[in-house]
Order: sequence, then C-alpha cells, then structure tokens
Amino acid sequence: MKCLPKGQTECYNKSMERCTLHAFISKQVKMNWFTIAIISQGETDVEIRTPHYYKEFSCLASNCPDTCCQDWEVVLDDETYQDYQQVSGELGERIRSAVVVSQGDRCFALKGESCPFLTEEKLCEIHRVLGEEYTCAICRSHPRFMEEYGTLREVSLSASCPEVTRLMLRDAALATFPVEWTQEEPVVCDDVDEQLLERLLPCREMAIELLQDRRFPLHRRAAMALAFAHDIQTMLDRDETDRLDEVCAIYKSPELPEAFGEFMEEFSGQDGEREMAGFLAGFCRLDLLKDSWGKRLNNAIEQLHGTAEARRAYGQRCKDFRAYYGQRWYEYEHFLVYFVYRHFLRADFDREVFSRMQSAVLSGLLLRELGMAQWLVQGEFATEDQIDLIHRYSREVEHCADNLDLLAKQCREDERFGLEPILCLLAD
Repeated sequence: MKCLPKGQTECYNKSMERCTLHAFISKQVKMNWFTIAIISQGETDVEIRTPHYYKEFSCLASNCPDTCCQDWEVVLDDETYQDYQQVSGELGERIRSAVVVSQGDRCFALKGESCPFLTEEKLCEIHRVLGEEYTCAICRSHPRFMEEYGTLREVSLSASCPEVTRLMLRDAALATFPVEWTQEEPVVCDDVDEQLLERLLPCREMAIELLQDRRFPLHRRAAMALAFAHDIQTMLDRDETDRLDEVCAIYKSPELPEAFGEFMEEFSGQDGEREMAGFLAGFCRLDLLKDSWGKRLNNAIEQLHGTAEARRAYGQRCKDFRAYYGQRWYEYEHFLVYFVYRHFLRADFDREVFSRMQSAVLSGLLLRELGMAQWLVQGEFATEDQIDLIHRYSREVEHCADNLDLLAKQCREDERFGLEPILCLLAD
C-alpha cells in the first residue's frame, strides 16, 4: 500500500429526490437568516488553520510504539530522487539500488514489511547519516497533511500516528482550530471553487458545533450532524448553494433539539443489531494493510453478532458499554470532530458532504464496536486501548485514500449504509 501525497478525490454526483429532514424541521422551526462576513486580510496574507495541539506534536522516533516506516511504500518526490543521484559511497549505492517503480511512482522497495533504511533502533539511516534534508517530502512532513485553498491553508495531523492520537484524546476540553496569518504568496489553486468554499466553511463549523453540543448524548449529536450533512447534500445536488446558510440557520435554531427529538422517535426502540453487523462487514471489504486488522474485525463480528445468543444480548451490551465508558465519551467526540475537520472541505472539489459524514459516523460506530468487543473479553477498555485502536483504524482506513473512496462509495450506493439505517443505530 502506498503512502501518497494527498490528491484530488474522484468526483461523484448523486441526485436526491427529497430532503426529508429539511422538510420536517422547516415546518416546526422559524428560520433565522444570517450572513457570513468574510474579512480580507490582504492579497498576500495566507490564513493557516491547525488543531489546537498541533505545535505540541513531536515525533517519538525510536520511542514510538509503532513506526510509520513500515507497511507503506513511500513515494519519492522528484527533487529528493535527484538528490539521491549525487550521494556517494556505499550508502548512495544502496539508496539508488533500493528504488523501484510501482504504478508509475518511484518508491523504496520494502524489505519485508519495512523501509530498507529503517534500523533496528526504529530510526531512519538516511536521516541519521545524511540529515533530515535528504529524506523525501512525505517523510519530512508525516504525519502532517496540508490542504491548500488559495489564501486558506489547513494543516492537520493524522491519527495514524499514535502520538497524534494521544494528544487528541488527552483531555475532555473541546477541540479547537486556531488560526494564524502569514505573509506569503498564496498557492494558486485553479480547482478551488472560492464561492462554494466560503459557503462550506460555516457548514463545517455548524457540523462541529453540533458534535460538540454536550447538552445531549453523543449518539444524538452524531445523528443531528448526519442529518445536517444530508440536508446540505440535498442543496448541493440541487445546485442551490445559496441556500446552505438557510440549512445552517435551521440547525442553529434553539427549537431544533425538540423538533429533531420528535423526528428521531420513529427510529427508537430498535437495537440496530442487523444493521451494525452489515456495517462491520462493509469495513471487511476494504483493503487490508495488516492481516491482524482483518482478524480483529472478524472476531468482533463473531463475538457481537455471530450467534443467536450474541444477537439477543446486543442491545443490552451496548447500554452496558455506554454506562461503563461514562465520562470518557468525549474521546469519540474528539475522533468525529477530527474526521470532519480533516475531510469535510474536500467537498469543495467534488460536492460530496453527506458520504463524508456517513464515513465519519460509521467509523465512530466501528470504533465503538471494536472497543466493546475488547471490553467484553478483557473486562476493561482504557484510554490507552482507545489510542491504539484509533491509530490502527486510521492506518487501515482513514489514512488510505483508496479505502476512504471505497467506504464513501458504499455509503453512496448501498442502501444499507443510508441515512435511515444509521439513524436506527443512533436512536435512543
């Protein structure tokens, strides 16, 4: 599996005939229109947004419980490849002989499962001998990811790194994304729809606000965020982007929680066991980085859904695990907010908001299932276990563009991954 520079995702368009939640809630909520003020900071001012823990991140190197120099074929950028042609001596010969072409990209051929320059101390030989400037662009930047939107640059840290996940989950404080400004020449992005971007930014802010509204249990917040994304998608499919602020206003209304609670009543009383088993099977259809991940998925399916007794006990087990996790549900909240921050604005390129929110919520449910399965066997599921689980999930699914695309495709095309089946799982 390759670790590739982030590229534009494939564009899909879908047509939705009705906007069920929008219609339902609009009848009960007085709409409040509002205007988003976009303040210009000058032609060469670039806005840089990061997670609040971004500056605290530091690579653990040999002390890391995992290594990013394993399992992935790292693509060499042209500049680094040219630099390697000038490296002399035995190391230079080994570097050049290790380069192979895979699917049109230059990579280091893995030695077993690892980069051939990973030492027994879990350090990079190229970095140690030649210096950081001789490592390729991906190695220098990982686990940092950048998305350029003209005068806006969004930087994120990937949860595939266990230290990033530790920082993300370390306390219950709401995740924030501070902004700084820098004077530089903006990156020219011909494929950025600036008008749509201005309208999507407050939509993402609204989605995060819904997920962080701790007046309500997390499953209700996730349901509201999913419904919100569904209604945003309907406007995008109708090419009515000028009405995105209307949807935001509805979901921002103080009357929304009561109206949404009435809407969710039709989904209550269902434990969703059959739907959850189908969702887990969907994750099994993704490409595997490690066989151990596939075994973990299959073990959870067998344990939670594999027998008639397990299926009967499923609803009560979910309640018991929810009670066990107690005040630590903020960990799942942080994960959902992380996913929305990282992936929501990619809709500026393909207009796909809903499938990304489906992927976020389903991934959160997957983590709950795997955590519950471990808890049933071991009698506990600590924050350290959650850190390990999220980082392994991210390596297998969220860090892999192909798997994200496959997951989103399932969400778009398979009715079992649709709005109503997921809401059944999120109902009280």
